[in-house]
Amino acid sequence: MNTSGKERDLGFDLAIHQEAIEIMTKAGLGEASIDAILRARNAAIVDLPGSRLSVGIAEESAVPSPSDGTGVRVVCSGEEARDAFTVRLDVEKYFLRHFPGRTTANDLPSPPGKGAPCVYVVFRKAI
Repeated sequence: MNTSGKERDLGFDLAIHQEAIEIMTKAGLGEASIDAILRARNAAIVDLPGSRLSVGIAEESAVPSPSDGTGVRVVCSGEEARDAFTVRLDVEKYFLRHFPGRTTANDLPSPPGKGAPCVYVVFRKAI
């Protein structure tokens, strides 16, 4: 059951995220933040379990490339990213609270750019 009032098609099964969706909706998070958190959460739980992560913001062309032991996911871009700084903060706060040993705060630069910003998450193998 989707309690947000919005049908989501994020490219993965939302069933394992329903409780999180309900809580984030009740907490008053915006749709762009909820979708970004869900994209990052799915990667952290399903695709890259056990990895450490950091959240950044940059122009899409400046997002770091994945390297050995690192995965990068853009979780908010385009029209959704008009409030990119708020989305970045919401994603980071979510992961600091719910994945505390795996999340590093404020270690990725957030340079002001001239192009459209996007929010991305860098996943690193756990040490």
